[in-house]
Amino acid sequence: MREKENVERFSMIIENIFSSKTEGLIVIGYVNQGMLSKGDTVKVANEDTIMLENVLVKKIEALINGKVLRVESIKEGEHVALYLDNIELKRGDTIIK
Repeated sequence: MREKENVERFSMIIENIFSSKTEGLIVIGYVNQGMLSKGDTVKVANEDTIMLENVLVKKIEALINGKVLRVESIKEGEHVALYLDNIELKRGDTIIK
């Protein structure tokens, strides 16, 4: 059972962060492991701690064949943009589920 939990765990290190008045917070990075879908909630980890509040994933875009496309889910190895509610983040933090 423990192996299955590790396979399903999601993580993505934040490479860039943008803020938009209409879209909220946009974070860019590569998915290190696991899968994530629009509507899932995630947490943010940094070197000090894990933020306890859940953050809703409002929209997902992925770079596929050189084009940025809106998608419903992402998986390990994809370069993505996650649209989140405004929270305090910094480059190098990790999005986890």
